[in-house]
Amino acid sequence: MSDPTAIYSSAGVSYGKQGLNLKLAFAMPSEDRLDYMGAIEAKEDFDIYRVRLFAGESGKGFYLDTNHDTSKNITHVSGGGLMTIPVHERFTLFPAVMVGHMNGKHIESTMTFTAMTYTRLTLDNGWWLNFNPIYTVSLDNSSISDLSMEVFASKQITPTFNARLKFDSSNDNLSFELNKAF
Repeated sequence: MSDPTAIYSSAGVSYGKQGLNLKLAFAMPSEDRLDYMGAIEAKEDFDIYRVRLFAGESGKGFYLDTNHDTSKNITHVSGGGLMTIPVHERFTLFPAVMVGHMNGKHIESTMTFTAMTYTRLTLDNGWWLNFNPIYTVSLDNSSISDLSMEVFASKQITPTFNARLKFDSSNDNLSFELNKAF
């Protein structure tokens, strides 16, 4: 449950400084080479809504990610590729690049580029750490340039249930999360 290219159905709940978050993901296996997953999230006490679609196979894939922040009236839609790079038996990189479009009430409509790397450091007894730097910049005359970091400390309690502590620098949020795969 720590691999962003894995495709499975799940439900999760978290609570932190920014409020309650709920998420639901559905795996959609297919007969062709790709498998598919769709996910819906309501974040920050239902101020932010996120929809993701992912198509992948063998540690790589493509996804579409849509975020709408109702409190700031900003929508960001982006799509791109993601792959797995095993560096060591305990350390894996999952780099991703995306292009997208952002608009809102108080920002200019702009094209965006996002580069990020999910990282996973596997520890002992079901524990792992993630460090995920994310950089988004506008591709035209807008002044958007954002570097943020997500940090997770996670414990796989059963093969289908985990708990994690997450810090997200983009909104200075510390949260506790529970996830169940099915």
